[in-house]
Amino acid sequence: MNKKIKIITSNLFKKNLKRYKKKHYDISQLENVIDVLIKNDVQKLKQYGDHSLKGSYQGFRELHIQPNWLLVYRFEDNCLKLYLLNLGTHDDLFK
Repeated sequence: MNKKIKIITSNLFKKNLKRYKKKHYDISQLENVIDVLIKNDVQKLKQYGDHSLKGSYQGFRELHIQPNWLLVYRFEDNCLKLYLLNLGTHDDLFK
């Protein structure tokens, strides 16, 4: 029995997604990463450099869509909700 995962996006994520679309980033790469998260493909998550964060991002995880294009996320409520917090470069996210 597969449980459906609800994807929740923050306003900050939506704003930055729009910005990266305007910069002509390949959004299909982001969609592929989200699919990997939903499937919990541990091997592919390692390839994307998935790791937990500290400090003001405590409780969140980060992975690399491209070498300097990152997704900050977390799972909520026993992995039934995927919360997409932010999207950006290292400089954008960790000023």
